[in-house]
Amino acid sequence: MDKCAIFVRTSTAEQSVESQLADLRPYAVQRGWEVVSEIHIEGASAYRGGMDALLARLVRESQRDG
Repeated sequence: MDKCAIFVRTSTAEQSVESQLADLRPYAVQRGWEVVSEIHIEGASAYRGGMDALLARLVRESQRDG
């Protein structure tokens, strides 16, 4: 099974992390992907730290799995 990470970001109060996850989780399942990480970032200025966390997790997962 292929693995994936879900990265969701909101920058306004009108946006919802949960609504994005509600779309992306089934998308992954339909494609036969195992979701190994979910990164949730709220706030326009928080983007970089979230992306760094996602990339670090992906590197760790790929090194562990081969």
